[in-house]
Amino acid sequence: MSLSKKLSNYRILCCTVAIVCLLLGVLLGVSLNLNSRDVLTSYKTFSSTQTQTNDQLSQLLDQEYQRVMDDVFLDSITRSKVEELYSAQKEMTDYIDSLRKTFIMDVNGEVSDQLMRWDDISGSEYFMIGLGNASALKDHLRQYQEQISQLPPCRFGRDTTKLYIDFEDRMLYGERVSWEVYYFSHAMAVEVVSQLDLFKQQVMMEAWDILRRLTDYEEVVVDNK
Repeated sequence: MSLSKKLSNYRILCCTVAIVCLLLGVLLGVSLNLNSRDVLTSYKTFSSTQTQTNDQLSQLLDQEYQRVMDDVFLDSITRSKVEELYSAQKEMTDYIDSLRKTFIMDVNGEVSDQLMRWDDISGSEYFMIGLGNASALKDHLRQYQEQISQLPPCRFGRDTTKLYIDFEDRMLYGERVSWEVYYFSHAMAVEVVSQLDLFKQQVMMEAWDILRRLTDYEEVVVDNK
């Protein structure tokens, strides 16, 4: 493995660890019933770091895509699969970015890129649940999942490709609720933004992992004699 690839792997690992630590801190605050100001502060920190991390992931993904496409030994079939994968994840992340931007403007009540009403709940729930944006997001993620799972295996290192997001109903406080309610009901605006950023991260991480492994493989020669 080249030095540049090792550095990329290291940066991805550091970003992931940072996000996990922040998320655990937020969940711990909620579980311990800390006051709302502490929880809100944790979410603000998490959301800010998550946005920066996703920007870095986007750059790394673009670099990885370009590295693979610059491979002169890449066959035409694999090249078309790479282009299809990259195009699909780009369309998905653009959709999440658009939804995120529209949500922030709707909650703020004005055109703005920065969330101002961090602790808004009623407006957030109406936008995601009442207006059906959570259902639309689930449909887009599910369609993307199906699209990449149908990509024929080339040098993926596994037979299928899947975005690991579970869309089944879940248990919340002893009650079975829908995917939409589980993630976006009674959620503060900053929680919604953080969750959208997490979904975007999952899409990019999966695409990055596939692209990375396209050239990290050992060719197996089968002797049929």
